[in-house]
Amino acid sequence: MPVTEDEKVIYKFLRSRVFKRYICILLCLVLYITVLPLSVSAEEAKNRTVRVGWYEGTYNTTEPDGKKRGYSYEYQQAVAAHTGWKYEYVEESWAELMNMLKSGEIDLMGDISYTEERSTSMLFSELPMGEDKYYLYVNPSDTDISASDLTTLNGKRIGVLPDTLSARRFCEWEKSHGVDTQQVDITSTDDARQKLQNQEIDGFVLNESSQWEKHNISPALLIGSSYNYFAVSKKCPDLKEELDQAMQKIEKENPFYKEDLYKRYLSANPIETLTDEEQNWLEQHGAVRIGYLKKDVGVSLANAESGEPIGILNDYISLASNCMGEKSIEFQTTGFDSQEEELQALKDNRIDMIFHMNQNPYEAEQNDIILSNTVFEVHVAVLTGVAKFDENGENTVAVSRNNLLGKWYISFNYPFWKIKEYDSSAEVEKAVHSGEADCFVVKAGQSLKTLANSKMHSVFLTKSAIPALQSPEKIQH
Repeated sequence: MPVTEDEKVIYKFLRSRVFKRYICILLCLVLYITVLPLSVSAEEAKNRTVRVGWYEGTYNTTEPDGKKRGYSYEYQQAVAAHTGWKYEYVEESWAELMNMLKSGEIDLMGDISYTEERSTSMLFSELPMGEDKYYLYVNPSDTDISASDLTTLNGKRIGVLPDTLSARRFCEWEKSHGVDTQQVDITSTDDARQKLQNQEIDGFVLNESSQWEKHNISPALLIGSSYNYFAVSKKCPDLKEELDQAMQKIEKENPFYKEDLYKRYLSANPIETLTDEEQNWLEQHGAVRIGYLKKDVGVSLANAESGEPIGILNDYISLASNCMGEKSIEFQTTGFDSQEEELQALKDNRIDMIFHMNQNPYEAEQNDIILSNTVFEVHVAVLTGVAKFDENGENTVAVSRNNLLGKWYISFNYPFWKIKEYDSSAEVEKAVHSGEADCFVVKAGQSLKTLANSKMHSVFLTKSAIPALQSPEKIQH
């Protein structure tokens, strides 16, 4: 069929720039109509206001100046950094807030233990936000309850919050340990403290909290634990999805985020007291004999005139002497020229402990000694001639044969490094200068002095030296 003149005109128009311009305008209109709602929706999500339940307690606290802080509060701020949420805090009692969460009057609440019953009326975060630990608290100066003798609990009046997970865990713990106490209802933390002060109870079971130390109340026994979660209103499943994504990101960025919050807000320090066994040991033994290095600058350095040690050692002795309240502990110091000498003195029972040796459980086992908890930290650097030093690489490190601390530090923190021993510090430095070794380890403060007289450069290591006390005795105070 022949093409008409009208069809020829239409064909030319379809190929023209005008038509292409119309097509572009039409596409823009389509994109604008379809994308604009998404952009608005994303912006709304970014500025979403989330109604959060706020009740004063271990996880949420308000300072006298009105500033908010606490485990839940800080975690919620971390979540907001990923979601862009704004929070509206709804302050009520815990019980009332739980009802408001179930009815959808609030959207989010922290520190909620999971139960099957609760899961029917609220949503729980995929990951736990933390862990509740339940302790039996006592006043150690006003009770004969002993953690090493559970029969001392029989017949004691123990305060519990009725119908709570902590009370349930305590009942389970009693049965499993054959303990029989008298349980007394308490209504709050203040009520527990007041009843203990009035001697109406001998102890109480509550969540772990650092608040009790100032009241001379100490955690005596760990009763049990359970994970806690963020709980979300069932009316907000999209909010739970955003929350789960944010918590996954936080976990990925910092796998120890929850542990850091725990140490900052929840960790309860027990009030130290001597057991009967420890008290008898001290009375029979006398002064605790401490060995130290005479030339450990900043830590323990023998005074040239008096011969007495100066440094962190003195601070430790001053603190440890009076850490048991009315009972003072006496210390006696003995200086040594090398770690090998003081280690041998420990094995020969001429001293009771060494101040200090680096944490290294394997070496401690090989030498038949016991490590205490960390006493202090020392920042460490390497001096190296390597242009781009990688502490995670397989480096060769030069060490003096008599530098026991250095060898323990390296083998524990950098087991993939090759240790080459030399007879003196001068030979160690020479080995690095010549390229025979990649580096040698020094305390961070000593690196500047060495750098001034060499062409090497200093690299600070990410792993600190963590000194501990060492003793063949199983007395850790």
